[in-house]
Amino acid sequence: MKRKNGLFVPDSTEVLSCKILHAKLKCQKTPKEADVRQLASTWEDKLCDPIHVSYRDGQYGIVEGQKRKLAKMMVDSEGTIVCHIYRDMTEKDEYQLFSQLNNSKRTYGTNEDYEARSQFDPKWMYVIECIEKVGFSIVYSGGAKENTFGCAATLEEIYDEIGDVDFINMLTVLKDVCNGFKYSLQASFLKGFMKFYSIYKSSIIDKELIKVFIDKDTKNILKSSFDKIRGKANTYTQTKDVGIKIAFGLLMRYNECCSKKNKLAFGTFDSLVK
Repeated sequence: MKRKNGLFVPDSTEVLSCKILHAKLKCQKTPKEADVRQLASTWEDKLCDPIHVSYRDGQYGIVEGQKRKLAKMMVDSEGTIVCHIYRDMTEKDEYQLFSQLNNSKRTYGTNEDYEARSQFDPKWMYVIECIEKVGFSIVYSGGAKENTFGCAATLEEIYDEIGDVDFINMLTVLKDVCNGFKYSLQASFLKGFMKFYSIYKSSIIDKELIKVFIDKDTKNILKSSFDKIRGKANTYTQTKDVGIKIAFGLLMRYNECCSKKNKLAFGTFDSLVK
């Protein structure tokens, strides 16, 4: 296994039979058949970039390049393909290589990249630990559902902004007042809740905040409560920042629902708008 400037580099470049190459990381998506067929329809060996392969335990595992391998086999079932070979890697190394290659092609990480990072990146692994400690989980495909986040990038952004202690405390308050309701775990609401929490954390009373989400008649948390917050948010026109707008909606609804003596000061909110 070789490195250069902290990045993995291939040990060799070889031509291998497509039949011995297999995807091996759980974060890898299976390419869509239509995309494979499209690539195969215009296939030229000389235009194909080498695929990236880890040789471990006697097997050649594709870390990047599944679609190219499948397209070549569609053109020639006995075909070969040029491969960059990495040797003596651990599984953790393979996930890190996947992330390295993924980020070299994109401005920001994909969900697949976050799933790969869950196997080796200390910061992201700690974020996951905090999430699970509070009683939530995270998925890397599909949206939010009960007790489950589907917005990895937003969670990391929030963690970076508010830090270790406030991150887990904010998640605890979110769990206590919304009970894992899926609309509370969506990216836009989460951004607003973080901003609302960050400036009012010393003044928020959980039993008052719960009133924002609980329907008086059914005693249940309803989607309509989140619609009311968004309705208030849309009246705030001083910024286009969705997090600040949702925070304003939360402030308005909190003060409408809480007792008079526990209302939050509007002046504090001004610190969010710079």
